[in-house]
Order: sequence, then structure tokens, then C-alpha cells
Amino acid sequence: MKAITFLWITAIVTFLLQGFGAIAEPANGEYLSFYIPDSKSYFQAWRNYDSKSDHLVVEYLPKGQTTGNWREMVSVSVNYRNISGSVKTFAQRFLDAGLNQCGGNRGQILKTGKANGYRYALLFYSCPKTPETGKPEWGLIIAVKGRYSFYTGLKLWRQKPDNAAISEWRKIIGQAYVCDTRRPNRPCKGEIDGVLSK
Repeated sequence: MKAITFLWITAIVTFLLQGFGAIAEPANGEYLSFYIPDSKSYFQAWRNYDSKSDHLVVEYLPKGQTTGNWREMVSVSVNYRNISGSVKTFAQRFLDAGLNQCGGNRGQILKTGKANGYRYALLFYSCPKTPETGKPEWGLIIAVKGRYSFYTGLKLWRQKPDNAAISEWRKIIGQAYVCDTRRPNRPCKGEIDGVLSK
């Protein structure tokens, strides 16, 4: 399995992350564990760290696709400043912003809870026409509020996914979790090699 940790994020998510207010503490030792099965043949296609916003985005694509012309994508993002609001509030604001910007966004929060001591929200959305490209987009998103950073992982499609694909990726994304090597009550399971960190 490929271990990845930070995600491509739409302008909506970036706006929301910056709009929550920041918690300025270092992220050393805290990680997002997010795996893409090797059988999916994804590769890291793009990575960008913005020092001004202290935000990292990494995009993964299936072999044969490009960042300019993709059909499926996995994106991971880390906001090292964290957010001051709850992860459920972030998820609702994401859906609300999408409704305003997509013109017909349909989405819902599928699940909220706690994993390894950190709050998360899992949501699904559809956007008939994204503002950036004018193309449709469907996505599953997991958002996790760490102690020091805020993490998102997205699985995106350009064509409407069938129920089997949604179910498969919901399971994959649902296994993502945040851990901290310094805190015994927030353990990292197994190796964290390949998990990106600041």
C-alpha cells in the first residue's frame, strides 16, 4: 500500500481553512495515515506547499492521467495552522459553500465521530459545474481535526461514480486516521514511513 498524507484541496476548502482562524503550534510528530491500495496504480502527480498559508496539498492520479486532464484523483491536504471550529462545522460550511459556487451542489455528511482520539467527518458531494474548470465533480471527503493541524483526504471523480465505487472508496477513506508519535494515547499503527509530514 502507498502511504500518503496530504491532499489537493479545492478553492472552497482552502477558503474555509483560512477562514476558521489559526492555532499556531508546530505539527512535529503528528501524522495523517491515508492509504491508497497498490492495486489502484496511483502516482504522486503534484505537490505544493504554500508557506504564506502554511498549507500543503498533494494530488495522486491513476497511471495514464494528468493533472490537466484527469478522470479520477485522490488529494490530501494539511493545514498546519489547524482551524478553531469543529470538524462537523467545517463539513457543513464546505457543503454550503459548494451549494453557492457549484449551482446545484448536492451533498451530505455521511458520518461523524472520533478515531484514535481525533474528531472526523466523512462527507459526499456532487458539483454539476466546478467554478475552476466548468466540469462536473463528485467527491468523498474525510476531514480530521488534529491537535496541531487540520487534514483532509478526497477521492474525486469527473463522471458520476456507481454505488460500488463509492462503497469501495468510502471504506478506503474511512480507514484514514491521525496519530502522534509523541502521545501514547494517539498511537501510529505500524510503520509511518512514506507518510508525509512537515
